Amino acid sequence: AHVSLGHLARRKWRPKFEAMKQKAISQQLKTSWLATPPTRMPWLWSDRLRLRKWLAKRFRKHERFILHCRNVKMTCLAIGAARGFDKARIVYDSRGDEFAESCDIRGLGNESGRSAARSRAASQQQAAIDAVLAFETKAVKESHGVTAVSHSLLDTLQRRHSVNLSGRSLVIPCCPDIDAFAPWLSQRDEARVKLGLGSKFVVCYLGSLA
Repeated sequence: AHVSLGHLARRKWRPKFEAMKQKAISQQLKTSWLATPPTRMPWLWSDRLRLRKWLAKRFRKHERFILHCRNVKMTCLAIGAARGFDKARIVYDSRGDEFAESCDIRGLGNESGRSAARSRAASQQQAAIDAVLAFETKAVKESHGVTAVSHSLLDTLQRRHSVNLSGRSLVIPCCPDIDAFAPWLSQRDEARVKLGLGSKFVVCYLGSLA
C-alpha cells in the first residue's frame, strides 16, 4: 500500500495529541479540542483543512458561529476554512500594525511600504513583506468585522487598503482604566522610597513573554 511521507510524519504525533486531549478531559477543561501540530515542517500540515474538519464536526452548514482571529494569518486561515458555512462570521482582531512591524524588523521603516520592500536586494525579505501585506489585505477586505486598538490603527488599515470599514469595524482600546488604580498610587510612592528610586524614570513589565 502506498503511504505518503506526510502520513508517516504525522502518524507519530497522533498519540501525543490524544494524550494531551485526555489530559484536558481529566482536568475537566471546558474547551473544544483542536490539536496543533509542530511548526518545524509546516508543509506537512494543512491547517485550513484541519480547521475545516473541526468546524464540520461542531457546526451545521447553516448554523451561525463566529471565529475571532487575533492576527492576519489566522484570519485568512479562518476565511478559507469557513467557506461553505453561509452563516459563519469572521472577525479580524487587529492588535497592532503587523505590516509596519514586519517592515521594521527587516529595516525598512514603518511606512516605507511595498515600494521599499521591492527595492531590497534580499528576495526573501521582499517575499516576507509581500506575504504579510497580502494576508492583511485579505483579512481587512474579506472578514465580516474588524476590531482595532485605536482609531489611528483603523484609519491606517482603511488608507492602506483603500477600503471603508464603517459599519463593520469597532475600536476597542487595550489600555487600563487609570482611575481604577488610583487608590494604589500612595503605595507606589512608598515603594519608590523603600527601593531608593527617588524621582528616577522606571519601566516595569507585568505579563508573559508569549
